[in-house]
Amino acid sequence: MKKKEQKRKRRRKNKMQREDWVVSAVNVIYPNAKKLSKILKLTQMIRDEVNVTFDGEGMSYKCIDSSHVAMVMVKIPMETNLSNVSIEVPFNMDEMVEKVFQKVDEGDEVSFGIDLKAKKMLVMFRGGFEKCYCLKFEEPIHTEFPEPKFYFPSSLTIESKVLHDIFKELESISDTTTIIAKEGKFTFSAESGDMTNVIAVSRGSKGVINVDADAEIRSMYALSYLTPIMRQMASIAKEVELKIGDTAPLMLRIQPGEGEFVEYYLAPRVPDD
Repeated sequence: MKKKEQKRKRRRKNKMQREDWVVSAVNVIYPNAKKLSKILKLTQMIRDEVNVTFDGEGMSYKCIDSSHVAMVMVKIPMETNLSNVSIEVPFNMDEMVEKVFQKVDEGDEVSFGIDLKAKKMLVMFRGGFEKCYCLKFEEPIHTEFPEPKFYFPSSLTIESKVLHDIFKELESISDTTTIIAKEGKFTFSAESGDMTNVIAVSRGSKGVINVDADAEIRSMYALSYLTPIMRQMASIAKEVELKIGDTAPLMLRIQPGEGEFVEYYLAPRVPDD
């Protein structure tokens, strides 16, 4: 009996120490750990090391893939004890996705307790049961990313699953797709040898919510990038906005929740002569 009581006391003491540690450090809370895990997985597809900023509004970051072809920008409002300051913490996305967030359930809440002095981060989950991970981190390597400022004259808002299905179908023909926007219509095409597949969408087409394509735009993009990213976006949000421009990359934008956004930018592919 004494041993059991001692164990209970130790567990209570350890729990109190964890909670005191979280309260005394930077504390950030997000109510939907499952959704956040999907956003982190999308980011992992671009970059395995990302500097995440926490401030009075929540979490935000941007990262570019190693080939400098694709970029992701994320902003997620969260409950935080930060006010007029911001901190930057390096996230190992492989570690986060494949270990820390590997098994989270719908309804789980996640909180990040960050001790900058000790360079430790406590990731706690509450829901079906309570669990926590204590991670050590190094000083973030600062890389300057220019704020994207592009002009997108043509846009398509469509159900995410429908756009993924379009990319998936075209990928069976070619590894690239040519997207043409003109006269209120978006056309997606893929060509290989003697076979060409053309899919045109406009107002009234399956899954289409809005089309703005008065200016004529034509660009080619790699489906090896678009298809997997669009599959992941479809698991996060029901709708996606696609934008293209003459001197701009393609942009895919989803809004998983109020005030939240995930933007994916992809440079056009240069056609072979």
